[in-house]
Amino acid sequence: MASSNHDAWFPEQPTRLCSLDAMIAPRSSHAFTPSLPPLPEHDWDFGWEENMFIPQDPYAGFEEASTTVVDAAANDSIPPQLSSDILELQDMFRKRLDSMETRIVVAQRYVNNLVPWSMEVHEKYSKLLEMAEKQEKRATDTNT
Repeated sequence: MASSNHDAWFPEQPTRLCSLDAMIAPRSSHAFTPSLPPLPEHDWDFGWEENMFIPQDPYAGFEEASTTVVDAAANDSIPPQLSSDILELQDMFRKRLDSMETRIVVAQRYVNNLVPWSMEVHEKYSKLLEMAEKQEKRATDTNT
């Protein structure tokens, strides 16, 4: 495949991008400097000692893990308090979902009835407006 002439497509030379450091270089004396000012190190005595407490045994207080195989049935059993809490939580969720469902049904019924009602109001208002315009037209015709 023949190579295409890119210079013909882009006659101007691409601008060379300068480095990020050059782009964000300070341009005035009030510009940001990349280094932090030194912190004064006076009045830093918090009463700490370097080696206040060194534990004698790094594993003190930790029990050695048991390597015995635990019966799988023991892990699958749920404590009775946890079981009752789960049932109570499920009951709460069911009640909330039921109340949400009834609210949604009521709102849907309201919206479904609102559209025909608003159309009926629009039709009646249009008829009343038409009648009022006719009466006004008659009144202006009789006066002229």
